[in-house]
Parts: sequence; C-alpha cells; structure tokens
Amino acid sequence: MSMKTLLLASALGLAALSPAKAEANKFPAEMLGSWCVVDGPPSDTTPYVRKSGCVEDGKLIVSPISFTAGNDLYCKFTSKKPIRPTKLAASYGFTAKCDGDGRKFTWKGRIEYRSDDTLFLTRITPEMG
Repeated sequence: MSMKTLLLASALGLAALSPAKAEANKFPAEMLGSWCVVDGPPSDTTPYVRKSGCVEDGKLIVSPISFTAGNDLYCKFTSKKPIRPTKLAASYGFTAKCDGDGRKFTWKGRIEYRSDDTLFLTRITPEMG
C-alpha cells in the first residue's frame, strides 16, 4: 500500500468517526429552546422551567451551538461532553466563550435537563479575560 493510499484511508477513517462523535455530543431536543428562570436567590446553579410570559432578564435560550441569557449574555460552546446520562436526566459538561456586560470570558459549566421538564445551568469555573 502506497503512502498516498494509506493517508487517504486514514483521512476517510477519521471523517467517518467525526459524525459519531458529533452525534454523541448533541443535546437532546428537550434541552433546546426557551426557558424561564425560577425565582430564588442567585447561585452557581440556576434552575429554569418552560412557561409563557417569561421576563427578558430571566430568559435562557439554548441552541445546539450556543446559549443566551437575559438581554446581554451570549455564549458559544467550544466543547461539550455527556456526563452520566440516565432516563431521568441528560447532563453535559461544557466550555463556552462568552460575551456580556462588556466583558469576554470563558465559562466552564454543566447543563442538565431533568424529566420533570426542568433545566439547570451551572457555572463551575468562570475565567474572566
């Protein structure tokens, strides 16, 4: 087998693996969309529920590639990885590049969907920069 054939076979093999990896890191459909913050004291873990009439400051919108919170925070996922998925919850660790309140920072956190239609967004390590 020539070096050119070997390189081509390797590239095709890697390309075949990429969709499987992307699929494994894909959020379930139930996690995506608009969420409203549950009233309570601020903390590193914020619960959200689906309801109509959510005030803009308390709104979270999750997409496959990013999330926005309130009027001024936009974060784009740079990595996400499933954590102990079960029938009751889907949990992902993530890193995101964020921009909000005039600052840019990296957010390392966790996003978890529970079967009672509750979403939790947790900030593990904010790195201001």
